Parts: sequence; C-alpha cells; structure tokens
Amino acid sequence: HASVAVAGETGAGKTVNLQTVIDSITDNTRVISMEKDSELRLRRYDTEGVLVNNVIQLEYIMEDGNITYAPTRNTGENLFNQDMRFTPRTIVFGEVRDPKEIQLCMTAAEAGHNIMFTVHAGSAYETITRLTTALSKMNPGQQKSDIMDGICSSLDIIITPLQMKDGTRKVDAITEVLGCHVDGGMAKPILRTLYKFVETGYVDGITHGEHIQLNNISDELLEKWSRKGMDPAVKKFLTTPVPDGGIRGTYNGEYSPY
Repeated sequence: HASVAVAGETGAGKTVNLQTVIDSITDNTRVISMEKDSELRLRRYDTEGVLVNNVIQLEYIMEDGNITYAPTRNTGENLFNQDMRFTPRTIVFGEVRDPKEIQLCMTAAEAGHNIMFTVHAGSAYETITRLTTALSKMNPGQQKSDIMDGICSSLDIIITPLQMKDGTRKVDAITEVLGCHVDGGMAKPILRTLYKFVETGYVDGITHGEHIQLNNISDELLEKWSRKGMDPAVKKFLTTPVPDGGIRGTYNGEYSPY
C-alpha cells in the first residue's frame, strides 16, 4: 500500500529488490505490470500449477515517431487506458528510462494508484531530480518546481541498492519522500532516511557492516497503512522511538549480528 521507486546504478540489483517488494503484496490484491521488456516474475502458482495471486502481466512497445501505428497496437498509452478497466490497486512499470515511460508512471499515480518501478539513479535525491528533468522535457511549458512537487506527492518510498566493492549487493538506504519545499520558485524534495547501511570494515575481500534505523516512518504513511489493516506487531515495531544516533543492527525489531 505504497508507491515505491527502486533506484540504483547498473548492476546494483534494482530488479531483484523490486521483486522482493512485490512478493510482499497479498495474493488478493489486484496488481498489473506494464513492462517494455518483461523481467519481473509476478505470478505465483500452487503445487498443482494453479495461479494463486491476482496479477495481470502486460508488455508494451515504444511508439516510433516515424511510424504510424494502428490504435490497437500495444503502446504504453493504449495499455494504460485498458488497465483502468481492471481497477488495479498497484501498477508495476519495471525499469523506466524514456521520458514517456516516466510520464506514464506519474499519470498512474495521479489517477490514485500505487506505482512501483526502478530507475537509474545513485540516491533518493538524484531519483527525484532525474525524474523532474525527464518530465520537464515532456512538459516544457510547466515550471520545474510544479513538476517536482507532483513527483514528490506521488512517491512514498525510495529504496537504493548498491553494489559493494566485494561484489555483493546491499540496500544502501531506504528513504521516505515527505513532500517538496518550494521557495522563490526553487524546489527541493523533503526526504527522510529511514534505514542506512554503514560499512564497518573491509577484511579479506569481504565488506562488513550493518543497517541502522535512523528515523521513524511519518505518521501520515503509518495512518495510511493502518487503514489498510497493518498488523499491530508491525505497527509497534515501526513506531518504536528512534534515539539520537539511530538503532544499530535491527532486524525485525531485534538485534542482528549481520
């Protein structure tokens, strides 16, 4: 019940992390994927091969400006219009590269759907600025501050995986998007880092470290999740006050040596 972007550099593990997030969606939730090149495995089957979750997977083509396609061709815009008939709770876009794909993502969010996608960016801040730059090319007459404000209101969480120097992949940070601050026509995203990986050493070719919880999730997002039936034990864990300096080595509310 959140809009999630997974941002990272090439080889950071964006698709794997997005797959992990999607796997947590309950089976009775209507999910539709729209990918240009299908990479995600969304459908789950029981031991007898019967589909057990409520998933529709679609694949679209990018429209070539030099070719006039028939209206029935599977462009992203055509498929999106059909998606609305299926009343999806979450729309998954896979990796978005082209400004048209990003525009489609934001349109879905503005229509009231949760969106999930991956994007090539090195941090949560860079994710917002890169999306803003792409959409400003699609909408040259619109103020960049208005575009950034729309993006920040459409996203809840940004996950940034990172490939370490030993070749392993770790979640570098989980960040909540709280909105956008506009001052004198200049816009800046308001971001709150919830979890951060801190490297503690590099021994025998292996990166050592731990995840630190730095801040709590906002009351607004917790309220949204509570309305959707959040498990009381999960809510208690997420609302545990975080002291200055963060909570070190937490995993499911308990200390972890990893």
